[in-house]
Amino acid sequence: MPYFIKTLLGGVLLCVFISACGGGSGDDSDVSEGNSQDNSQENTQDNANHSQSEGEPTEVIYTPGGNNSSSEVPAGTSVLTPFTVKESAEVGSNDFPISVVFPLPLGGYQSTEKLHLTDSQGNAVPAQFEVLNRWWSRDNSIRHVMVHFFPSVDPFNGSDSSGIESYRFITSDSAQAGIVNPVVISEDDTTLEINNQVIGLTIEKSPLKIITPAGELKSLFYDENNNLDQSFLHDQIDIEIEEDGPLRSIVKLSSRTVYTDPETIKHGWAMRIYAYANSPLVRVEFQLQNSAINSRFSAPLFFKGHHLRIETGSIATSSQLRADTPPTADVHSLPLGVLKTSDVNVHIRNFQQTFPNGLSQDSSGNIDIELWPTWSRKFQHDEFVSIDMNWLDDMQHTYKEVLLDFNAARSEVDSNKLAKIFEFPPVPVVPLSYYKETGATFDLGGFVPESSLGAVDNSTNRKPSYAEVEYDLDREHTRYAFGIDNFGLDMDRKLAVASTGGWPTTGQKFYYSGSTADYFDALDYAKGELNIRPQWLAGYTHVDDHELVKPSCNPYSGSTWRHHSGNHEDTLLRGSDDVPEYRQSANPRDDQHAWFYHIEGAYYMSGDRWIYDWYKFMSEFKQKYLHKLDAFPDFSSRSIGHNLAVSMSAYKAIGNAPLKEAINTFVDTHLTDIMKEPHNVKSSSYDYDSESHVEAPFQLGFMLRSLIDFSYEVNGDAEALQIIQDGIEWNYQYANFCYYCSVTSTEPNVGRSGTGLTLVDPIIWYALNTNQHHYAEHAIDYAENESYGDFSGWTGQYESRLYAHYQDLQSGSSGDDENNSSNDDSSNEDSSHEDNSGNDDNNDNANDDNNNDANDNEIINEIADLAPNQLYYAGFLDCGENSCGGITAFSGMLYDPNQHQMVIFGGGHAATMNDDIMRLDLSDFTWKSSYTPTTCSDMTPDNWDGDTSSWTSSGLPAARHTYDMMVISEHSNELILLRPADWQGGYCVTTEDSILGGSGLSHFDFDSNSWSNQQFDYPWSSLGSAEYDPISQDVILVDGNNIYVYDPESLTTIAQIAHRQSELHYDKNLIYYPPLDRFYYFVSGASVFELTVDRDNWSNSTLTEISVSGDIPNFPHTAFAYDQANHLLGGGVSNGKFYAFRPETGEWLSKTIELENPDYQNSWSAQILDSHALDYDPINNIYVFVTTQSAITAQRTWIYRWE
Repeated sequence: MPYFIKTLLGGVLLCVFISACGGGSGDDSDVSEGNSQDNSQENTQDNANHSQSEGEPTEVIYTPGGNNSSSEVPAGTSVLTPFTVKESAEVGSNDFPISVVFPLPLGGYQSTEKLHLTDSQGNAVPAQFEVLNRWWSRDNSIRHVMVHFFPSVDPFNGSDSSGIESYRFITSDSAQAGIVNPVVISEDDTTLEINNQVIGLTIEKSPLKIITPAGELKSLFYDENNNLDQSFLHDQIDIEIEEDGPLRSIVKLSSRTVYTDPETIKHGWAMRIYAYANSPLVRVEFQLQNSAINSRFSAPLFFKGHHLRIETGSIATSSQLRADTPPTADVHSLPLGVLKTSDVNVHIRNFQQTFPNGLSQDSSGNIDIELWPTWSRKFQHDEFVSIDMNWLDDMQHTYKEVLLDFNAARSEVDSNKLAKIFEFPPVPVVPLSYYKETGATFDLGGFVPESSLGAVDNSTNRKPSYAEVEYDLDREHTRYAFGIDNFGLDMDRKLAVASTGGWPTTGQKFYYSGSTADYFDALDYAKGELNIRPQWLAGYTHVDDHELVKPSCNPYSGSTWRHHSGNHEDTLLRGSDDVPEYRQSANPRDDQHAWFYHIEGAYYMSGDRWIYDWYKFMSEFKQKYLHKLDAFPDFSSRSIGHNLAVSMSAYKAIGNAPLKEAINTFVDTHLTDIMKEPHNVKSSSYDYDSESHVEAPFQLGFMLRSLIDFSYEVNGDAEALQIIQDGIEWNYQYANFCYYCSVTSTEPNVGRSGTGLTLVDPIIWYALNTNQHHYAEHAIDYAENESYGDFSGWTGQYESRLYAHYQDLQSGSSGDDENNSSNDDSSNEDSSHEDNSGNDDNNDNANDDNNNDANDNEIINEIADLAPNQLYYAGFLDCGENSCGGITAFSGMLYDPNQHQMVIFGGGHAATMNDDIMRLDLSDFTWKSSYTPTTCSDMTPDNWDGDTSSWTSSGLPAARHTYDMMVISEHSNELILLRPADWQGGYCVTTEDSILGGSGLSHFDFDSNSWSNQQFDYPWSSLGSAEYDPISQDVILVDGNNIYVYDPESLTTIAQIAHRQSELHYDKNLIYYPPLDRFYYFVSGASVFELTVDRDNWSNSTLTEISVSGDIPNFPHTAFAYDQANHLLGGGVSNGKFYAFRPETGEWLSKTIELENPDYQNSWSAQILDSHALDYDPINNIYVFVTTQSAITAQRTWIYRWE
């Protein structure tokens, strides 16, 4: 875990020390921490005082390419994915470190210990595995892992097959490959050292210094009056060890901006130092900051320049290299930023692209790395300003990349090669098919169309190319692409962020193309966003800083994110009136145009730490919007969509729990409150001509897409799903992809607008997840005839990924019809659906061949032959003509021993309103309906009987979440619902007709196939747990306070006993275990309670927590059942494992589930046990359970045998 050290001037200060070290064997056992420290200190003293003659370059001893590969071959490997590394610098590479980010499926891995890289020969490749992010809201398994390694790849020579090396990302139980000369960090009260036996970095104290083998490194900032302010002498410096070897280590140093008055601003800064195993290279990334949080007011930071300086003390010949002329053609042909000296070779990346830059050495040996040269001035848009000044806008952070090569004896030829590699390092290319398989990276549930797989990169140039207009300095409306305040940014919106037209880009083209040029473009675009736009506050937290700073994205098309109070308070001071040449470099994006989608695209291909920093800020900043604390909030649908989208991106990257809660509150409370009747759709504007509230489908599309992302992350959110459903229905019935139209009118719109392209993919996501394909067909007709978007195929653009996937399914070209992250239930479905249910007579053939009569005997035989610990996929939970998506949401499934079937009754709230009992016939494994459910048209307030929680016309109890509050009485042959109905506001009931639950308790008689409903005065919580007691023939219930006994014959509560256990939680599981005649209540794997009942005197019953051991699970749902064959309580399916509890010993057992048919691995790996939908069939000795991937996704049925 990274840790944090703060040092204060006058207290303990920190120095960084880099020293030349002797070569080492690379074996950790050969270098003790003490010896490493002693050697580095000795060399430190030598180098700190060294003075060498001109022309004698420093040489370090090491073996280049020592970490390219090893002779080890991991045993028992399983290939996760092959991947390639592409060289683009045209010089080859074997000694330059790169990083690759791999997605991992939900539930796959909690740690990195079994992950490995191998080369094309199967040899282990030394690598470092870092967790980039996790599935925070699911099971906390790893979502993306970042891997550092040294690839060996031949030069690219213009042929599309050249400069490519193959690797594999695998799992193995073998130990990870050893690393030659690993990076080791050690520290005590006075020093912090990084050592790799080639060079060493030590942090000493008082004052803060960074001393290299070439001399002391300083940060020199010259203010607007040319006064020197040394960054490393600031009062407070924060230090964070972000990575701690063995192949790469990062130390981050930073100091915050301090605002005193408009002319007195102490610059903020941050610097990352990267050290690598067996390497003389140190990467330095320095960020200059102007983002004070000690004041609500601030101003631009004016300054003369900033240099990093290495004071070598060597006698040298003066030399300099400058990038001071705007490139006007082929920027790649211009000199690279490399300065060779006898002490260190220095490189600046993007030397020409981010001009002005400079490198120089004077006769005293001082090497200046001129990141903002004092000899130049600011280049603004398309020209240098006339005053001798640079500036950073308020809330602007800008960083540049430097490489220090302490093998100064490297030849000039090899130094130039290294400069080219630093400019364009080798690029790892992970196949798009692996992103499809894992479903971890893209939004909208991770769908990837089959038709987008296998793109061939025929590039003959692997570097970014620039259009003629991007070199044009004379164009009136400049799009000039170079200079530190231009490079990488979308120049057409640099200042005019609210320009009419267009839609966002995702930065995802590289995932599709595998082109290195697309990779560099994506990263440059993200870095341009971070470097140029003033939208960052270092160190800001919502809790500590909001009250003072109150940052805001308002006003529309505004120039600052500083506090906005309706123009009555100017928080930006000292502008063009004070400094005539001052003009803002770029504007921040406002709420309605907060197009940050491309940053996420770049993050998951690079793991860039500055993007991580920005997401950390956004995770705090966006809590203001989500908590509705802005004085003038913008709640247009696109504003909501963009704000939710970047909030979700930040949450996925950081895992900020308060941010998640803020999103949840915003969606479930604030957003729900602003919906307009009668369609439950919000308004984005008011049309004064028609005197009505209006909405634009293009705005709605942005909002629904972000709500889908949120719902997917949290595995279903009822309110979000309701808003999605209502918005899609409104567009289908009334809006019809209009530009803006009324949200209150009941007259269908006729004309369509091409702008509605943003709504197409959310609609298709919904259709795929509900099997209501008339919505998809409507969207496809629009996309193909009126939309402005590119729907010819998905190549990384914002629109059409789901569209293309759906088209693949309909054409049968989708390959494997399972998708790991979303349901491809519809892969063989007929597309000509007539009714709103999305099901027709052809639907029996749509869901799965396992449901066909012809295969019944085959299924029975396969299940009979199911081996121990095997999982069998038994198809979708098919409700025929009646929609039942979400019927298992917070609901249970029970084994009915009298009829030998599994039964489900559930849904409710904002899930399905279907009040049928679905039965899985265990003689042929088909799902069947019990009766005709209540129609939507009958679900009205006039037809509602609140006393019995049922519909008057049908006599059926309303659908509801049943949790673990449903039992089957074997004695009376009844299904009993032991909790009242939820709020009835699902798809059949409009917002204005929403119905508040009721107080009914219901029994279903299997013999008569009918319900009896009665009003019941519930003494227990509706969120407790219940279990049938076969001995007393009563029902035992447990809630947070008491134990209850319900007599199903008299319909009365016959006992209530306080259990005095405060640790109990709602929505858990109570199971009877006949061998001990006791009940077991599962709060979690680590918290299990034993209930002993005294049937002669119920008041003597006790509930006691018991000790547990073994492989203690961390399951999302506590669904368990008594396994009669093995005398276990089995269930708790999570992380690909099946768990079992042995009550006699308190021991947890587990097995990693094996699929009977490996073809379903993609589908299985993304599934989550749905609430309590699991039970055991003793006749077949099988467990049956149902899974989903989101609350409205079609459910899948699985069969499992323990032994």
